[in-house]
Amino acid sequence: MSTENVLSITDVAIDPELQDGRANIWMSIEVTNTADDAATGLLTVVVEHESARETLELTEEIEPGKNAIEAVVRVEDADNFEYSEANGARYTCMVGLRHQGKVQSVIEKHFVLPAG
Repeated sequence: MSTENVLSITDVAIDPELQDGRANIWMSIEVTNTADDAATGLLTVVVEHESARETLELTEEIEPGKNAIEAVVRVEDADNFEYSEANGARYTCMVGLRHQGKVQSVIEKHFVLPAG
């Protein structure tokens, strides 16, 4: 069994929104598979602001070539996010990708919540 990196995250597009008292963090995760066959990947998405943290795990069958994986992290508790009219609140989104138990790729992005 090969342990070389065959999966990688090439980009994460983030589209956050405030709606009905919760934050929806919509994202499209671009993953590349360099193997000749599909590979199972475990994606871990962490969205955090100060001490508040939301985590989502997805297991995906990733076909050879480029793939777009859609995900949404919902922050239901209004105490776990905040918005400032002046400049918003800065959030960090980290996405990690594992294959066969080995970390293949990690990417970090920052974003602010828009006005609700």
